[in-house]
Amino acid sequence: MQKGKVVGIDQQRARLLAEYELQRDQFFTPEWVSENTAILVIHGIGHQQPLQTLDEFSRGLIERYQQIFPTAISFEHQLNSLDKSGSTLFQNTVRIKHADHPMETIDIYEYYWAYCTQDKAKLSDINMWLQGVVRGAKKFYKRENEKLGSRFRDESIFFKDGKFIAWKYEFALNFISKTAILVNALTRAILYLLGFVPIIGKVAQEFLRKYFDSFFYSLSNLLGDIVIYNVTDEKSRFFSVRKQILDGATTALQSLLEKTENNELAYPKVVVAGHSLGSQIAYDAINRINLLANSGKMKYYLEDGNFNPSKRLKNLPQKLSGQLQGFLTFGSPLDKIAFFLRQQVPKCNYIWQQVIDSYHCFKQGTWTEPFARHQRLESSSIKPILEDVKWINYYDQQDIVSGRLDYFKNLENVDCQFKTRSQFCADPASFKHSHYWFCGDFYEDIIRNMLPNQQAVAESMDSNVGAWSTSVS
Repeated sequence: MQKGKVVGIDQQRARLLAEYELQRDQFFTPEWVSENTAILVIHGIGHQQPLQTLDEFSRGLIERYQQIFPTAISFEHQLNSLDKSGSTLFQNTVRIKHADHPMETIDIYEYYWAYCTQDKAKLSDINMWLQGVVRGAKKFYKRENEKLGSRFRDESIFFKDGKFIAWKYEFALNFISKTAILVNALTRAILYLLGFVPIIGKVAQEFLRKYFDSFFYSLSNLLGDIVIYNVTDEKSRFFSVRKQILDGATTALQSLLEKTENNELAYPKVVVAGHSLGSQIAYDAINRINLLANSGKMKYYLEDGNFNPSKRLKNLPQKLSGQLQGFLTFGSPLDKIAFFLRQQVPKCNYIWQQVIDSYHCFKQGTWTEPFARHQRLESSSIKPILEDVKWINYYDQQDIVSGRLDYFKNLENVDCQFKTRSQFCADPASFKHSHYWFCGDFYEDIIRNMLPNQQAVAESMDSNVGAWSTSVS
């Protein structure tokens, strides 16, 4: 995997970091976790089934661990209860164990939300939403997106050599707005014309009608996930569904952070992983945790994110980001969502815009132009207390859904380069968006760079630093 730049540091530091990571991967043997770790995995769009996400992520991680520790790895099923607000959530969990480290385990959880959106949005809803997105993009974003993309050195099709290509942007918007209408008109025309074909016309018409009904049903549920979750208008009938999804993800994450056993945190380390739209849900859930902490509603932490000394837990870290240590995104469209779907606020509403920026502050870059001094909020009570959370974004240049995340800060982009991997080369036209689940190197990168004790990694590196110092300039 090719390491991308780390946003927010200069090029020289990025080059040194890339050298560091290359040497680390060559010399550092992956370690087992040094503390009980929970991984919450959130699926993306598609016809997901309960336990499917848990199965796919667990299998990938287990099989890679078995290659690293051939005789030491075992795994089991756990039914865990997560207590929250007087109710109990029961979660199926896969626990991964190491024979030489019986006290430290990895528990993998899934957050399943597909049932929330099933059959909620019809094609007419999707088309109406698309028209609204296009109108908003033309009205609010053409000028703003040009500045936004230039500021973050956007490498998408709308920019070339740092310059905004307006005609591509206009074409994309018009194409999107007309696609649903054209497809619907075309299918109706085909069915209508088949009715005039002698003998077999009626049979073919009925067959195709069933096929089209099935196709559009699947398509509406697929696209409906995106439509429903990206509704920002609280008056929309879909907003309650979006709220249900986000509330559930936040509750699941908060429950893992607050779960205790024998007067200790059950999970001194928690990692959140999100695929596709699941990365947006995961990002929003982490933002919610930041808001809850700022409001003093995280059980073991103060409003500034530091531990609460009145809570007598044996293994409580110094701060919340010492427990919520990792964020993994793969196949993530977060940059595209920021470019096309961020909430529309007229430029004159500068208070509204700044409140939104404060509300969604987790590692978000500066998306708006600086406000004049007399328009600037002096301060906000919401503080970004989770900026220390390590974030790795995995993408592939051939994956049309995902990409580098340049509109966010303090994260690492990793190009998976699926086209160079033999297991995927047999079918070069395959849909790259699902390859992450089945790529062994993807899981090994997680094992090396996210799950082990980072102090142990640093100490291992220090013991070899003399051999590398001449190659790092």
